[in-house]
Parts: sequence; structure tokens; C-alpha cells
Amino acid sequence: PYSSKIVSEHGFFGLWRGVTGHTVSALTYYLAKHGLGPHVDQFFDDVVGNSDSEKESESEPNYSKDEIDQIAIKITKKCVKESLRETVCLLLAHPFYVWAIRSMGQLAGKENAYDTLLSSFKEIVENEGWSGFFKGLTAKIIFGISSIWVYEIGSQLVRKAVAVARENTDSSDRKST
Repeated sequence: PYSSKIVSEHGFFGLWRGVTGHTVSALTYYLAKHGLGPHVDQFFDDVVGNSDSEKESESEPNYSKDEIDQIAIKITKKCVKESLRETVCLLLAHPFYVWAIRSMGQLAGKENAYDTLLSSFKEIVENEGWSGFFKGLTAKIIFGISSIWVYEIGSQLVRKAVAVARENTDSSDRKST
């Protein structure tokens, strides 16, 4: 198999090439999500102009009380806020992701340019400039944002279906008694 070829050519640690970069990328992403998340939420609320009382009423749509327009606005605000948070986190973590991918890919080219964090950053800046750290970011952001919207809209549709089913079950139980 391919793993035995990697071990024979690059040693045991060749199998683990890119793990450090991926770990740093994942840690940066999750720390940003939890550390900067409240600040991004506050920024969003300041821009949109939400007061504290509006935040409480906007948390989740109430299908029995809210009009369809109010439900759509609540879902849209939630998706936009999550999309903003996702974009900020991806912007911060993506340079480390690039490092991880390039250090894994250098096995095929038999290079050693991306072995350490500093040598990787130096190599990218010298050859491609700072934009080299953000190659592929657009596709990652588009996927992340579209995933948020599909998930949120899908989960709201399921919640609405469950609410309607509950109402129908409750009304049929009342009619039978």
C-alpha cells in the first residue's frame, strides 16, 4: 500500500506530515468561533440595531404565533449572523490550512519547503505573496455559508412540520373525547 511506500521513503513521521498544520488550523477555527463569536454577534446586533428585548424574541420562530414574514426574517437574521461568524473563523484559520495541505502535498514532489511553520510562511510569502495564504478560501467560504443556510432552512422546515403534526394530533385527540 501507499503508506508503506511513504514509510520507506520518508520514515514513520512522513505519515504524519500535515497533522501539525491541520491541528493548528482546527484550533484557530474553534478558538475563533468561541472567542470571537460573542463579539461578532454583538457587531451584528449593533449593525442591525437589535435591542436586548428584540434578541430574546428573535431567538427562534414561534410557528403558532409568528406570521410567515416574521419567521422568514428570524431565519434570515440567524443565517446571516452565523455566516458572518463562519467567514471570520475561516479567514483566521485558512493560512494554517494552506500550510497543512502543502506540507502533505510535498510528499509527492519530494520537497522540504513546508516542514516547519516558519519555513512554510517564508516560502509562501517569497513565492506568492500574502495572497498565497488565501488560495481556495472563496470556495471554502461559499461551502460554509451554503451549508449554514441549507441546514438552518431544513431544520426549520422539519420543526414546522413537527409543529403542524402536533397541532393536528392535539385537535384530533380533542375531537375524539
